[in-house]
Amino acid sequence: MIKKLFILFAASTAIVLNAAIPLICLPDKSTPTEKTAASELADYIQKITDSKPQIIAESANKKHEAIYVGNTVFANQNGVKTATFSPDEWLLLSKGNDLIIAGGDPRGILYAVYHYLEDVCGVRWFNVTENKI
Repeated sequence: MIKKLFILFAASTAIVLNAAIPLICLPDKSTPTEKTAASELADYIQKITDSKPQIIAESANKKHEAIYVGNTVFANQNGVKTATFSPDEWLLLSKGNDLIIAGGDPRGILYAVYHYLEDVCGVRWFNVTENKI
């Protein structure tokens, strides 16, 4: 069982910092929490880069580099089985030029997005109204 694995390689950092803004792919039948996580991620990437990534269903992705959020087919194909995660468990995993952001339902997926934004992208939250991007 995966316990709060935090696996990041240089490729995952490059996804956000590249000139091209990545796609954010959600499972075709995404949960409200996965949609919220993807929306938060897109909002902060826009604040960081001044360009908002497109959020699409995974089946609409035609082989573009992407950030896969939630219980996607791509995550499952790479051994990430979110159904086995506890509610607070999360995982960040880079595969080539793709990034998997996964977590347990309901909080883990949000924790994964916030950890990525904080630990990789440098976003800081000081209180409800103050942050550093």
